[in-house]
Amino acid sequence: DANRALGLIIKEAQALNVKRDIVDRNIKAASSDKDGADFKELTYELYGHGGVGFVINALSDNSNRAYTDVGTVAKKANLKLAESGSVLHNFEKKGRLAVNSALEEDDLIELALENDVDDVEAGEPDPEGMRSDGEDVKTVAWVAPTDLGAMQKALVDAGHDCTANLVHEP
Repeated sequence: DANRALGLIIKEAQALNVKRDIVDRNIKAASSDKDGADFKELTYELYGHGGVGFVINALSDNSNRAYTDVGTVAKKANLKLAESGSVLHNFEKKGRLAVNSALEEDDLIELALENDVDDVEAGEPDPEGMRSDGEDVKTVAWVAPTDLGAMQKALVDAGHDCTANLVHEP
């Protein structure tokens, strides 16, 4: 499971044109056990102007420092930290695959069934919105978070280049 997550991160870094030596250096630093750091995934909820909710996911070895950093950014942006669960209940955690091939929903469903993925929905790319899909993205597939890795592997094995992310969808 950790190797699959690492693979997704490396693939996303490549898609963002991050130099290979930077990726390798960060993997080496994260895997060295010299300081015994224990990283935790943290979720922060904030409210903005007009009651707009924000969800921030962070990975840190120091939750106090992460809280302070998020609080500083929130204050500069005139956001308010919210109570746990007050924003997140408005969002659903989903797996989002940005596929660089035009696929019909029937094609996605067929791939999903062949690879034990329970449910898949086709969507439209979001080139100008909050997802900022590039012009290469032709199809978006939505799956359950637990099926994200399997669906990405199915798409890649079928010859479709894609990137995968876990997102909070309103």
